[in-house]
Amino acid sequence: MKGLFANEFIHKGGIIFILKGIHLPEPTRTSIRVRGQNVEHYEGGFMNHHCNPSAEVIEIEDVIQGLVIAKKHI
Repeated sequence: MKGLFANEFIHKGGIIFILKGIHLPEPTRTSIRVRGQNVEHYEGGFMNHHCNPSAEVIEIEDVIQGLVIAKKHI
């Protein structure tokens, strides 16, 4: 099974990773939309969609990168 899995405990609100990567003009199957740009990030490409997600992407004002944070204890 492909996906992104934690190998240690992550507290709710903890940063899982920073979405820094290549900015592409068009979306791809694995890119993530941050501030109107398509970011291709290796680990981000393994994030799975879920109706009850354990993580979310947040945008920081005036910063291109997004943060992937834990919505609950992982």
